[in-house]
Amino acid sequence: MPLTAADTLRAYIAEIAASRGLTPPPSDPADDDIEDPYRRSLATYDRVGAAIDASAATIATALTGALTKVA
Repeated sequence: MPLTAADTLRAYIAEIAASRGLTPPPSDPADDDIEDPYRRSLATYDRVGAAIDASAATIATALTGALTKVA
């Protein structure tokens, strides 16, 4: 039986979960966090929004890549 998209995503996410902790943390802990824009300027909100957008795009690209393996 061929793999479904759901099967592929489950396997991919399990792979990611299994690799947690294998990569050392960044040397600067701030590199592993996102700035809190609460009560800050519009420029701060814009900067944080751009960072979140870039991270979401990276995740979407990885998931799309995993799904193209079953297409």
